[in-house]
Amino acid sequence: MITLRTFVDGLEALSITGVTRSYLQGPPTSGPVTADLPALFIAYPTLTGSRLTLGNQGGNGTLTAQLYILVEPVAQNMQGANYDATVAMVDALETALIAAACSIGGALSWSVRVTTFEVAGEAYWTVIADMEGRRW
Repeated sequence: MITLRTFVDGLEALSITGVTRSYLQGPPTSGPVTADLPALFIAYPTLTGSRLTLGNQGGNGTLTAQLYILVEPVAQNMQGANYDATVAMVDALETALIAAACSIGGALSWSVRVTTFEVAGEAYWTVIADMEGRRW
């Protein structure tokens, strides 16, 4: 059975084309330097169990987390280029997820959006993926 730790570690270890740095213990506490971008981190992991029956049948449940990729600072004032880089990062993320789906959390599914996200008061063009895996 896949644990929450295994799920989070698998997401952190994704090999995503273009990602320069992965933060391995949650969100960064300060904004990354431009040389470290794009940077990935995992936030808000959860585990939901399902009912157990007599003989401990069931209980598989789901694993969820949000995967963030900080692409570029909004303050660079290069909106067109940063938007294009962020959209390209969505495609790179999907390619990596398809390649790693079975090892991260069986029956992996995701929903991805492009937005901005603040770290230590600085806004970044960001890819956010709502991830869900199934425990077997």
